[in-house]
Amino acid sequence: SHVGQREIALFQDHIANSYLRWDSEAINVLRYELAILFILKTTDQKAPEGFLAGTATYLQDPAWLFNQPYANSVNRLFPQQTWREIWSEQGFLTDPSSALGASTIVAFLVDTYGWLQFSDFIKAIPNSETIYKALSNTYGVDLATLENQQIYYYRSYMTGQWKKHPLYYYNLSQAHSLVEMGAYGDALQVLNADKVIVDLSKQEEKSKEVESLIAAANDGQLAGSTLMQARFALQSGNYDETLRLVEQSRDLYAKLKNQSHAVELYEYELRATNILALREDLNKIRADLNQEVDNSAIISRLVDIGTRFKELGDRKDSAEVNILLDGIYAHKVSQQEDARKNLLYILATLIVIRILLILYRPPKEATLV
Repeated sequence: SHVGQREIALFQDHIANSYLRWDSEAINVLRYELAILFILKTTDQKAPEGFLAGTATYLQDPAWLFNQPYANSVNRLFPQQTWREIWSEQGFLTDPSSALGASTIVAFLVDTYGWLQFSDFIKAIPNSETIYKALSNTYGVDLATLENQQIYYYRSYMTGQWKKHPLYYYNLSQAHSLVEMGAYGDALQVLNADKVIVDLSKQEEKSKEVESLIAAANDGQLAGSTLMQARFALQSGNYDETLRLVEQSRDLYAKLKNQSHAVELYEYELRATNILALREDLNKIRADLNQEVDNSAIISRLVDIGTRFKELGDRKDSAEVNILLDGIYAHKVSQQEDARKNLLYILATLIVIRILLILYRPPKEATLV
């Protein structure tokens, strides 16, 4: 039955007889009764007794529940009743050992498919022909499939899995694993659902743990975003910005103890640093070009710099080096052409002088007798 004036009066007598015992179990009794009232209201009184008792029992503290004398009479290895038997027979609200067995169905659905889907299942009951129809519509599989899966789950839950009850000992191992793997987006999705549960169940230590994991996942996403920005800056030729972003991303990943992108960050840093150093060399050569255009060492150095720019994927600077080299070669060709023209002019002048000397006839009076 449910909370009412008569039962509250009985509670008062019980308190007077054994306050310490009452203090340890009162919250579980209230959870049980209030859960039944909530489900009856949500399902328009359509939830069967076995489902009511199983769900209400599941919401009690399992450490207290499995310490009750009747818990020892429940088979810990195999379920003793089918889902249809549990959801069609009467007497579960007055038989705590049967209700404990029925609670493993709820535990299986919550642990396997999550709270949100179980909530959807409860909401579907009043609008469905039967609870079995609501079950198959919500979970997308038939009763027999779910029941077979629960048989394997039953033993693990009854022999220790109950110690990981999400309302009392919420398990954040999935979120921890996702953060450690670097799957920060997936981790945030899981953690947002985890946060709702641990906050509602007032698990303060778990709430702090969730907040810490959410902060880590946010840092991880920021680190990944910064890494992508560094890659874009490198591809765009913005090398100073690349180095800044690489340092920022590296610091964030170091905070998370995530070394999975260390090589990639090092490659970006090395490439940007090498290109900036080559640019400094190129600027020095530009300053000396007017005075040492014909210096073969400078030309050789320019060729090396252009080759390195090309190897590092910097097409823009590689093209600038080619332009400089083309200018130098063009200037040398122009100088060679000018020298050739000067030589031809000198040769032509000498030839003319020679011809004039040959053709010259001195006056007779100047001829020796």
